[in-house]
Amino acid sequence: MDTTTDELGSVEEFEAELRATLRVPGGTAHYLAELARLELAETLRGTEVRYVLARTDDGRCTGVLPVYRTRAALPPALAGLGPAGEGEPVHLLGSPGAVASHLVVAPDTDPARRATSARLLLEHGLRTATAHGPGPVLIPYLDTDGLALVPPSLAETAVVRTVPVARLDITWNGFEEYVSSLGKSRRTGIRKERRRFLESDVVVSEEHLLDVCEEIAPLVLQVEQRYARATTAEQIEFYLTGLGLAMDDSGFALVARRDGAVIGACVVWEYEDEWVVRCWGCDYSRTDRESVYFNMVFYETVERAVARRIPRVRLGPESIATKITRGCAVDELHTLLVRPPRP
Repeated sequence: MDTTTDELGSVEEFEAELRATLRVPGGTAHYLAELARLELAETLRGTEVRYVLARTDDGRCTGVLPVYRTRAALPPALAGLGPAGEGEPVHLLGSPGAVASHLVVAPDTDPARRATSARLLLEHGLRTATAHGPGPVLIPYLDTDGLALVPPSLAETAVVRTVPVARLDITWNGFEEYVSSLGKSRRTGIRKERRRFLESDVVVSEEHLLDVCEEIAPLVLQVEQRYARATTAEQIEFYLTGLGLAMDDSGFALVARRDGAVIGACVVWEYEDEWVVRCWGCDYSRTDRESVYFNMVFYETVERAVARRIPRVRLGPESIATKITRGCAVDELHTLLVRPPRP
């Protein structure tokens, strides 16, 4: 059975097809919602968005590769990777550079066909990128399985950057069991942080993200500014609104309030088999000794994940060493830089 590729311009053009034929790990609906969110955000930034689809000759979709041609500088997390010239367009395959790769190949396909689909998708993606103009091509944030899909001929000539990301495997029956699983030197501090938070006047609730976007956007902005990331309150509110629409009811915002005022928030997207912490915010002027970050991102999240039998929480790339001391394991995401010959 032959595999071919073609190219489309919007998620709407293949949404029904994917729902019918391609089983995406984590959930096809979540995958499509995230692609649509990114498509809107990137198009408004002036990015050219295309999608390469792999199909068998009986019409079954076996893979998807988004292609993003930017008109801006490299995303901050990728700046300095390779010889991108000043003002030179950058082509990104699979991800616009702020999220993990959305290259997907049907997991229920035999290994040979998976390899063929991945090769055809990437070859077509490279042609699409370079046909619109010269420039470096990045394949950002592939997990280990995604990296294995990259043909050796491409991987061997690419510049590769690897970053660690934290995940927390939920294997406990309660919060105290989680704490007891940690190193002895860490347990006392965590119990103290948790007790102080629970005995404070801070009230935590789960809320629909769309209902609190405006309230929590300034808190997320404070966190971004604390780490010198260039953004605005309007951009963050736009991001949160798009995220809320994409998540729909498959996720929530954990919101911490004191005297009715929001002092902290953590946004969680619930996929079929895991939770992903997408962002967090804090009003540093209103917090005292409550360890808001660890209570909202770790302890409140762990308690809820245990209660709902969620097997895994993904916590991102920041503060890896600190997360390891709180029970996290580490995965790796790989970014490849290739500079194909001019068409």
